[in-house]
Amino acid sequence: MHGRIDGVINGLIIYHLPPSGAIKNTGYKKINPVEDGFSQIMQATGNIRETMRLKILVDSLTGKKQLSREDSTLLDSALDRLSKIHQTLK
Repeated sequence: MHGRIDGVINGLIIYHLPPSGAIKNTGYKKINPVEDGFSQIMQATGNIRETMRLKILVDSLTGKKQLSREDSTLLDSALDRLSKIHQTLK
């Protein structure tokens, strides 16, 4: 019984396959959900690490009584980068 079912299934598969060379490249990229998901996790991890590093920097700079010109520039760029990271999370 199983032999007949396998034969029918194989016959249907072979009957429905296009002839070799009939499949054209459509220009679509194959999507690997595991690879795509893993790259998203790696990107999120990098953003979290950078956010933590920037938060420590911002906290140390805002804790000062007076900022130098360099401190002010550094604080401005750190806050700008945090804003850009936050935009990617939306």
